[in-house]
Amino acid sequence: MWDGRYYDASNTYTYLYHTAQGCDSLVTMHLTIYPTYNHTIEATICEGKDFHSAFGCDSTYVLYLTVYPKYETPKTVQIEEDETYNFYGTILSTPGIYTHKLYSVHGCDSVIKLTLMVVTTKAVIIATSGPGGRITPAGVIKIPFGNSQAFYFTPDPGYKIESVIVDGVNITAAVLAGTYTFVNLQSNHTIHVTFVTDEITITATAGPNGTITPAGVIKIAEGKSQAFTFKPATNYKIEKVLVDGVNNATAVSTGMYTFSKITESHTIHVTFVSKVAAALAVDDSNWSKEVEVYTYLNTVYITIPNTSHPIVVDIFDMMGRHLHQRTLTDATTAIPLNVATGIYMIRLISQNEIIMVNKVSLTKF
Repeated sequence: MWDGRYYDASNTYTYLYHTAQGCDSLVTMHLTIYPTYNHTIEATICEGKDFHSAFGCDSTYVLYLTVYPKYETPKTVQIEEDETYNFYGTILSTPGIYTHKLYSVHGCDSVIKLTLMVVTTKAVIIATSGPGGRITPAGVIKIPFGNSQAFYFTPDPGYKIESVIVDGVNITAAVLAGTYTFVNLQSNHTIHVTFVTDEITITATAGPNGTITPAGVIKIAEGKSQAFTFKPATNYKIEKVLVDGVNNATAVSTGMYTFSKITESHTIHVTFVSKVAAALAVDDSNWSKEVEVYTYLNTVYITIPNTSHPIVVDIFDMMGRHLHQRTLTDATTAIPLNVATGIYMIRLISQNEIIMVNKVSLTKF
């Protein structure tokens, strides 16, 4: 409306006014009429967000606003103690609540809420062994509750089971059996087996004037056998064979002894005595002083100590022909021989055993 009139079209309008002095006054109006608009707008926002418009006045806008919800998806996972869970690239093994943000097809937040539970449904057995053998199975063994688990022990060659420690207690039956079984497992356990060498030692020694074979400290596996032989020096014989301190007459006569199916350590010691000393029943260190053989021209002189054992004297030539025999009991005996000048052999026998063999030189006159 202008000057009492309504205008509804865009145009240029003029109006003539008369001033108080009677002069003309012309006013020109340039009128532009803008149309009105009705707009319909569709928009979307995510839940919890604000929508802002930037439109001016004199227009009607109809807004259809859709609000998309946020999503929170709960998830519960249960794992064993020795297991892990991959939660969108994060490896989890500790119980707790974890979240991970995703985006929906509308671009809104979508949260995955994980409740991770770690449960125990298995018993843990820690199985170990010392040197000298092995336990099977070994290491950290996990067995479902209510089940059973057997373990076996294998010694290395030359070793045997020493102890089987189950939860700190030695189980003798397991040592003997070589195995142990946990039955109806409901809790954790430990088992440890130790081994010890099963080589048994035999200490073999000999006195002077002879040998024992083998000699020294001999290592023998349990259950095995070991034989020993004895060899006297010339003009000596075996006096005693002390097995664990006790003389063994059979070993003296046979010249050998065998430990059979050995289960423990032993000692064996052999002594030797001169045949002359044994025959004359004199001290071994003095027999050579008490028995003398010498010659003068064609006569053999033999000196022996007083003895209860008669001595038989045999004389041979170097061809082995027997020339003379005499039995002596004591003192010095002269044996004249009508033989050619040369070398002869004299043999002394006591108690059916040769105690001396000597070469002598005789001269015919």
